Amino acid sequence: MAGQKKQKKPKVLVLFCGGTLVMEEDKNGTLLPTSKERAIEILLGMEPRLRERIDMDVTYIDNIDSTNMRPEHWDKMADVIGRRQARSRTRYKISASPLSLQGPKCREARWKRMRAATS
Repeated sequence: MAGQKKQKKPKVLVLFCGGTLVMEEDKNGTLLPTSKERAIEILLGMEPRLRERIDMDVTYIDNIDSTNMRPEHWDKMADVIGRRQARSRTRYKISASPLSLQGPKCREARWKRMRAATS
């Protein structure tokens, strides 16, 4: 319709960590991680309507099973979010663990507690 202003799509930062959803089966039925490009292609193809409704920025963290997530991955996610917020006037709504984003001293204390609980 003439004269209608196009609505701006919300920006969403997706921190891609992989997992079972983007793995592919080999000839023996074993699930294997895919390449970075293929994994993101699978992710974006899961719900094509998302691209119509949001401006999605996918940042690749790793392509691993969630049981293999380690403190280094959380640190990398926190660093990506921190860099994005530092260079952008757009603020992301964060749905990651708030403790992991409260600075290195807090993160390190948390990782020590996690390691102690799992050893």
